Amino acid sequence: MDSGLDVGAVPSNISKTMRSQATSTWAEVLASAIRSQRRALGLTQVELADIAAVGLAFLYELEHGKPTVRMDKVIAVLGALGLELEVGYGRRGVVADIAEVVP
Repeated sequence: MDSGLDVGAVPSNISKTMRSQATSTWAEVLASAIRSQRRALGLTQVELADIAAVGLAFLYELEHGKPTVRMDKVIAVLGALGLELEVGYGRRGVVADIAEVVP
């Protein structure tokens, strides 16, 4: 899934409010990918939280686009869903992409 997620494109001279809005964009993309995959697999939030060994509150916040989350827990949730997070260099900086793991 190509999310077009560019987390390195926020210049340092942007105001704190605008920086926060730019950050929430990638968080919303991540949230949507996780929520969609969970539903596609027929899992409830409670079931996914148990499988990924994360708290239900964490999963809820993650699925609702919280921009500040623990990466180890994000990776655990993605892994439980058969998803992975990829980071690479793009045209304007570092680009992160959420992709389904294909065996």
